Amino acid sequence: MKNFRQNGDYIPFTAAATITSGQLVKVGSLFGIATGAVANGAEGTLALEGCYTIPKTAGAGTAIAAGGPAYFDTSEAAVGQVNGSTESAANPLCGYAIAAAADGATTAIIRLLG
Repeated sequence: MKNFRQNGDYIPFTAAATITSGQLVKVGSLFGIATGAVANGAEGTLALEGCYTIPKTAGAGTAIAAGGPAYFDTSEAAVGQVNGSTESAANPLCGYAIAAAADGATTAIIRLLG
């Protein structure tokens, strides 16, 4: 197959801000985990597949049920339920919880959409 480029589990990206290793990053409509620290404007690599422990918003109404959708809260750079289960441009779906995360939890284990 002459048109094959790569398997797509990892992709390059240019950081729009300083990124820490392991940070959930949104590039266009894709979500991935930074495989290393990346300076603003530098190129890095995102992992698009897998399950990761990532920051979660805490407080009433932010719990995520096992298997439930996880929405990226762009204002806090964390995941959680948004208005119970509403997706919007500011809070896009980024994956699904593989274990329940209560309202007070500050992290959640999320399977990325990939």
